[in-house]
Amino acid sequence: MKLKVALEGAINGCSDSECINWRKYVISKLSRQFDFHNPMDFDCRGKESEMEEELVHFDTAGIASSHFVLVVAEKP
Repeated sequence: MKLKVALEGAINGCSDSECINWRKYVISKLSRQFDFHNPMDFDCRGKESEMEEELVHFDTAGIASSHFVLVVAEKP
């Protein structure tokens, strides 16, 4: 069984390259060793207020089921 890593960082108000590229890079380099929780699998940018409950549930469940959290915190 592979360990799971949650890939956390800014999404709201970010461009595709800001939220997707670093996650794709990490997954491409480490996918043989780890599984990933990728919040971009539930991309609801522009609909956050409509999907707030689902978004929070998806992300907190993904973090809770992960062994590690990797955060890129370039933006608050």
